[in-house]
Amino acid sequence: MINRITATACTIVVAFFLSIEAEASSDSLWAIWNDASNPDTVRLKALDEFIHFDNFSRTYPDTALQYAEIFLDYARSTHD
Repeated sequence: MINRITATACTIVVAFFLSIEAEASSDSLWAIWNDASNPDTVRLKALDEFIHFDNFSRTYPDTALQYAEIFLDYARSTHD
């Protein structure tokens, strides 16, 4: 019984820290995209990773499509 409680507690703690790390990572990607001082390739890579981060594109396909359209419009506007 103690082993089950310990295992459950460990699982909850690990899941909590992974969710915090995931949030920080997606926030970092979004910050890179919004920082116009970054090179275009860095910004586009960050947006691409943000769209695909943590199954975002599968969980929120409509929103992911909107971000993909932003990605495409920006890529076209840079002519690179």
